[in-house]
Amino acid sequence: MSKEQNSYSEKCFSEEVIDENCFVGIHFKDGNFDIKYPLGYRISEDEKENKKDIINLIKVLHHYRKKDKTNSHSKNKLDKDVDFPLYAYLFVYNWYLKNGYYVPKETIYTKGTNGKINWNRTIKMTKPSINNNNVIYLDFIVRKTNYNENELISVINRFCVYKSYEKFGCLFFKKKPKNEKIKPNNYLYISTLTKKIAQTFNDEERELFINMKKILESECNSSNEKEYYFGTRNFNLIWEKMIDDVYGNNSVNKSPQSHPHIYWDINNLNRKNLTLRPDTIMIHPAIQDKIFVLDAKYYKAGADLKDGNMPGGESILKQIVYAQKLEHLDKQNNTSHKIYNAFLLPYGKTENENNLVPLGKTTEDWYDEEILKQNEYLQIRAIRLDTKSLMFNHSVANDETLSFLAELIKTM
Repeated sequence: MSKEQNSYSEKCFSEEVIDENCFVGIHFKDGNFDIKYPLGYRISEDEKENKKDIINLIKVLHHYRKKDKTNSHSKNKLDKDVDFPLYAYLFVYNWYLKNGYYVPKETIYTKGTNGKINWNRTIKMTKPSINNNNVIYLDFIVRKTNYNENELISVINRFCVYKSYEKFGCLFFKKKPKNEKIKPNNYLYISTLTKKIAQTFNDEERELFINMKKILESECNSSNEKEYYFGTRNFNLIWEKMIDDVYGNNSVNKSPQSHPHIYWDINNLNRKNLTLRPDTIMIHPAIQDKIFVLDAKYYKAGADLKDGNMPGGESILKQIVYAQKLEHLDKQNNTSHKIYNAFLLPYGKTENENNLVPLGKTTEDWYDEEILKQNEYLQIRAIRLDTKSLMFNHSVANDETLSFLAELIKTM
């Protein structure tokens, strides 16, 4: 790779404006690439850290694409290319770097002296000799590895490894593999892998075959263009899911009882017209007398009202309605919770800042001071959450993380 290709920082950008063409992910074209990070993402000047960031971006996009299919709704060309199976190519190539090319093999057991003795099978399957009251085994059952003469899967693997390098060597790979040429649309290759996937119980090898099959399918459908997109134009949905994974109490979030429902009543006929669902409801195990209703807002929020966007009246009113529904449930269940509302917005922290920093709070203008004091949820807090920290810890939910956010909200 050239020095220019190794310079990740020059090819990395952080999204600053949200519009209908906003893309987060990796764009490859003619052997080059550029990386578009989400709002607030701090781009490192260190090349090693940049590589970690790129790999983590791929993992986050792959995880939430696989989990929720957040980016396959639009029919235009860009969104079709956004669905490119980059993770499959990376998995296959990294498997190659770790293990070399895949060699099909099967383990067989036979009588003999060459090979590792399997004592359980030897005792069960052979008759020992008795000498001076000592049991002696003259025949052993040994384990041998028989390399399959059928090299078809190895050929497919070499093809997939080379295609991974051909497409993405500019991004990560220095070791150029052998160019294995096959016709990926050959039905025999797909059917062989499908059969192998069904018969394999080794999880790592099974994942290898699954990703090899994805590469064949991708190569069958690819055009001659050397331009690929891997990412999403709906990162706002991933932002919501990450926050819910870290802070959400899913049993409460998914409960229909906690969702406000709107009905129409016309000529004595009732019809549910709309169900509102809060993004995240946080209940800390140690402070269960308090409920925190969180709304993930993928907006650029500055330190003053001149820079960026803030949630509007509709979002504020919905947060109040969510809290009032929870308050109503308290009355029905003879329970009592103090309810708080908060918006979580992306930003990039400096070296000495916390992952969460307070921004401000908002409310409607017809509430007097006494009502505001009695109902904390009427004042919605706005808190900035470091995008990079969330992306590296989106699967981590612990009491310390919940406590920090809870205390920050309470003290604002």
